[in-house]
Amino acid sequence: MLTNSFNKQTNEIVLNGEQLTVQDVVRAACQNVRVRFGGEVMERAAADREALLRIAGRNTPIYGVTTGVGANRNVVISPEDMAAYQRRILVSHCVGIGPYYPESVVRAILTVRANALAKGGSGVNPEILHMHAAFLNKGIHPLTPSGGSIGAADLGPLAEMGLAFIGEGKVMYKGEIVPAAQALHAAGLDPVVLGPKDGLILCSHNSASLGHAALLLHRCACVLDLADLSSSLSLEGFGGNVSPLDARIGRFRPHPGQLSCANDIRAYLEGSYLWEGKVQRTVQDPISFRSVTQVHGACRDVYEFALQGMNIELNSLGDNPFVLTDDEEVVSHGNFHIATIAMRFDFLGIQLSSLAGMIQNRLQRLMTSEFSGLPKFLARREGTTNGFSTLQKTYTALAAEIRHFADPGSLDALPVANGVEDHATMAPWVMQKTERILDKLEYMIGIELMAAAQAIDLRGHPRLGRGTEAAYACIRRFIPPLDDDRVLRQDIESARRLAADGTLLEAVMNAIQNKEE
Repeated sequence: MLTNSFNKQTNEIVLNGEQLTVQDVVRAACQNVRVRFGGEVMERAAADREALLRIAGRNTPIYGVTTGVGANRNVVISPEDMAAYQRRILVSHCVGIGPYYPESVVRAILTVRANALAKGGSGVNPEILHMHAAFLNKGIHPLTPSGGSIGAADLGPLAEMGLAFIGEGKVMYKGEIVPAAQALHAAGLDPVVLGPKDGLILCSHNSASLGHAALLLHRCACVLDLADLSSSLSLEGFGGNVSPLDARIGRFRPHPGQLSCANDIRAYLEGSYLWEGKVQRTVQDPISFRSVTQVHGACRDVYEFALQGMNIELNSLGDNPFVLTDDEEVVSHGNFHIATIAMRFDFLGIQLSSLAGMIQNRLQRLMTSEFSGLPKFLARREGTTNGFSTLQKTYTALAAEIRHFADPGSLDALPVANGVEDHATMAPWVMQKTERILDKLEYMIGIELMAAAQAIDLRGHPRLGRGTEAAYACIRRFIPPLDDDRVLRQDIESARRLAADGTLLEAVMNAIQNKEE
């Protein structure tokens, strides 16, 4: 299972700009694991800072330090105005809108940013670096708006986060929204005094997109595991063929995702009545049952593609310009442009939409007597009760909405800053729509689990697989069989919650692991 990779436990996370993983970000963000910097990080930061100050002192043109930014890049900033200009950069970029990111995303942002700065090359004031770790370890979470960024970089939202470092703005601290200055004082921290490049460093980076992306990948792994599980339960409810799961088939098409998906589904179905040859009702089933490993496996491949890119990006620095201390040089560049991440997540959204379409079609076939051999709409008394007939509208609407959000977001950037900044990634929007896709997929999977459990009941509850029996039992603890028409809204919410909060996967993993032991 993909989620097995997130089970590692650690007491702390070492940030050095070289080895942060998506799993580490999840632990820092969601489990409040402490962070600390590696041995040479502060020394390297101090050396870079000194180099930046030396070079700036020679009146060398340095973007955002001795010059303005964006369309004002050719405006000279005097030495006397450098510190004040950094404050103007920060406050003028506080244009974020919309709801604030949840605490977990804020912690992910701080973790990602701290690790990027730990890599060296930014010229960051070491006090700012120290403050990132202090915010995480002391539970100071700046209120950070989630909207208003085009992803080159996440300027508006992160400028507002940056206010907390200088004792302005508001933060969530010990369960309350308080002025940042109050939280800093209570935690024994002093506000940072801005110097050259500090305002730019606090707002000109992509950590909002990347922190959010890391948490979404963890959630996506859970959704993909759940989709494999719900398809397995549906196959039992459908009384389908297991021949597509034959391990020998993989030799002829050995895509990693397909092989991994088939392995997991076989594990879920181990011991199921489906493996008895006499069970087959047709020569082969509809494609939504027959090609699960191909479509779900393709989603896994694209997930791994996104994960690979993220694990590189998490240990990269996008600050513009770079401070190359050994060469005593400051260099402008384009590393702030995270096209590779935005495009990979767009690709992932497209694949997840295909998966949603497959769930929709499985549900349709499961509720159609001509395909399943079960009562129409899985009604206990066909004709006199409606069963899941109207539920078809719910999951069809969800699938349509997912297709809408699968439209690539990274194509939508328009020029800004008088045409100087004429391309962007739209990464924050890409992450927001990915989150919406996952929201709706959890509902669709929950509905499939409800329908599959009902189909199993109507089929007389034959012997299920080790994993699917655990899933069925978990579902029935919270959702009773549909013996007569009733309000289904609460059942839908319960099924979605089982899928989203890890309850179902935990029950299934425990059942499989107990057998292996």
